[in-house]
Amino acid sequence: MKYTKEMFIRFGSYFKKHRKLFIIDLAVAFCLAAIELVYPVFTTRIIDDLIPNSLVAQMFTMVAILLGLYILMAGCDYFMNYWGHVVGVRMEADMRSDMFKHMQKLDFKFYDNQRTGKLMSRMLNDLNQITELAHHGPEDIFISIIMFVGSFIILWTMEWRLVLIIYLGVIPIMIWFSISQRSKMSKGFRAVREETADINAQLENSLAGIRVAKSYTNEDYEIKRFDIGNGLFRSAKNEAYRRMSIFHTGMKFMMSILNIVVLGFGGYFAYRKIITIGELTGFLLYVNLVMQPIQAHQE
Repeated sequence: MKYTKEMFIRFGSYFKKHRKLFIIDLAVAFCLAAIELVYPVFTTRIIDDLIPNSLVAQMFTMVAILLGLYILMAGCDYFMNYWGHVVGVRMEADMRSDMFKHMQKLDFKFYDNQRTGKLMSRMLNDLNQITELAHHGPEDIFISIIMFVGSFIILWTMEWRLVLIIYLGVIPIMIWFSISQRSKMSKGFRAVREETADINAQLENSLAGIRVAKSYTNEDYEIKRFDIGNGLFRSAKNEAYRRMSIFHTGMKFMMSILNIVVLGFGGYFAYRKIITIGELTGFLLYVNLVMQPIQAHQE
């Protein structure tokens, strides 16, 4: 499918009706990302300053602050998971309503060339994907920018050479792998949705005409037709899950390599007294935060 500017404009127009709730959802996403960025800073401070200087009271104060922040983060996470999906569900309902109204205006020729089951699949199964896209799409982009830029700035203040090694040497490869494999995985799941529409249409036609098929003893013919469609559906799902497995396995492997790179170079910098043990711990925590948006939402 070729995506056009008009398609994105049309999709964006559905946010207008629910823009207040959508803006609140993005604000909560910002709060969630900001809290995530705080934890490694507190960890570095506790390891480097408070514990060596026996500042136990201040350490427990920071731990209590972190506990409060994580309680707040739990609330933000609940809000995003529930109300964020509510935005998607409402947009999906609006689109389905518009689609149904549009279908009422089409002439008979359109329905002569389209199967009922396939149209039903488009309205129910395919539009269901809008819920996830409308919710996770803007959120993921917003959180990814905050995580990526925020981590970069904080880590740069710790040790810029290690930042360059991570951000210029390893992360670009991971981003390239993620984008390329995610594209292939998306094509695989798109094929699954297409085969779902086909098998729904075939099933609808077969069940609607079951009396005719039984009258002419065409059960074996209908079974063979269904087996062919079922086989194509199975093959499409196998390919989609193969792509998904490649994506997840590759990302986990690259994440392990990234941790090894940080541990190796960071350990050497710590040995040379260029960075502290707390800063090395902060680097390890931040690179995992940076990777969260890259790995998110496989389909």
